[in-house]
Amino acid sequence: MENDDKIANENKIMATTKKRNVYKPEFKAKVALEAVRGRLTINQISKQFGVHSNQISKWKKQFLESLPQIFDNSKQSSSEQQEELTNQLYQQIGHTTR
Repeated sequence: MENDDKIANENKIMATTKKRNVYKPEFKAKVALEAVRGRLTINQISKQFGVHSNQISKWKKQFLESLPQIFDNSKQSSSEQQEELTNQLYQQIGHTTR
């Protein structure tokens, strides 16, 4: 009985220290595009690329939701927006310290 508890505790420690997989954006795009194409089922794609089917579904959803932004030329890039905001904040700080 005591030995079973020891094994269970070891498994808990191992489970909490397991590293998460980190995928490159290019790989995510490739998998998501394959899912959007619809030639294979999500399960087939999962086996082919070694990624869980839930993760593939999430990437596919992100892919489809971000498509309209690609064609939207009216918006500034996020780095330009961030730079503009930073400049405005520096101006405000300059006004309050005078």
